[in-house]
Amino acid sequence: MSDNPSYQYLPAEGWYFTHPNSEGASFPRTFYRVALWRVETDGSILGLISVRLGSEHAADPVRLISPPRGKGAQYVHMDDLTDEDRAEITKRRFS
Repeated sequence: MSDNPSYQYLPAEGWYFTHPNSEGASFPRTFYRVALWRVETDGSILGLISVRLGSEHAADPVRLISPPRGKGAQYVHMDDLTDEDRAEITKRRFS
């Protein structure tokens, strides 16, 4: 058996990963567009996201990563977003 698993990748058109922000934040939730779904070797599916890195990481290669885990984190399709969520995504240029 190989130590390098082979994954299957699927398009994730219209999907976002979201999690609540801490109390007092300027906006209630953070949204990341899901770039691809990765089918894991056990059959589970993981959304891959790209995060904005600060200027101190400018030389680092941009890569897709698995989203952060946390209470209230979830995947949501754009058809299921509230009007407020859509407005926030548009303001932050994640649309």
